Amino acid sequence: MAPPRRPRSGCRGIHVPGHTACLAHLADADRDAYLAGLTPGTDIDHCGTPFTEPLLDDLLNALRDPATGHPRLGEARFSGAQFSGEARFEHVRFSVAAVFGDAKFSNAWSLYGEHGDARSEQVQFSGNAWFSGAQFSGDAIFGGAQFSTRAMFRTAGFASGWFGPVVCAGEVDVSLARFETPVTMEICGAGGVLLSDSVAIGGDVTPALRHSEPRSRRPGLPPGGHCLPGPLQSWWRNGGG
Repeated sequence: MAPPRRPRSGCRGIHVPGHTACLAHLADADRDAYLAGLTPGTDIDHCGTPFTEPLLDDLLNALRDPATGHPRLGEARFSGAQFSGEARFEHVRFSVAAVFGDAKFSNAWSLYGEHGDARSEQVQFSGNAWFSGAQFSGDAIFGGAQFSTRAMFRTAGFASGWFGPVVCAGEVDVSLARFETPVTMEICGAGGVLLSDSVAIGGDVTPALRHSEPRSRRPGLPPGGHCLPGPLQSWWRNGGG
């Protein structure tokens, strides 16, 4: 992917190739032309872009694979993007890396519609998934997602008391994450759960666990996977480390 042009001032969104504005601020005709030129599996870079619900829907629809009926992305960069309203990622396939570092989700990121307005039901992450530094203002519900390699939430911020379930064939990194309230976590990582640094909960920094407990009966748990049971704060206080 060629290095993108950075915005000059004001908007932080990466410029669409060949233009001097991000996807959100392109003229309608230019945006339509860009979207029409996308094909399933295309690498995209929309770092810093403010996404409304219609804009995100338009982007994902442009990347929809007619063979499956689902959007399929190549390398997807959304670092620093802002998602307002519903952020629906149902059935999206991330074929390479998915980078959401420092992104902001103003509603819940959810794989189940009943838990919030940001959904990613049955999302597939074939490459590394980066959510490091991302800010989740609602519940972070990941049930139904499939992480094939690593899922990284290092330094991410969570306003809700729920995180998960995260099921990953590789390592799950939640070190240095910050939670505004006591939190229940469900994490299953066949490659291990990295909680080797401190985690902040409700303003208090709690030494994170270096331990995960096998729960082979957990539905959807990969072979050899490990789950970190919740509520996590109670687990810590009861000496589970």
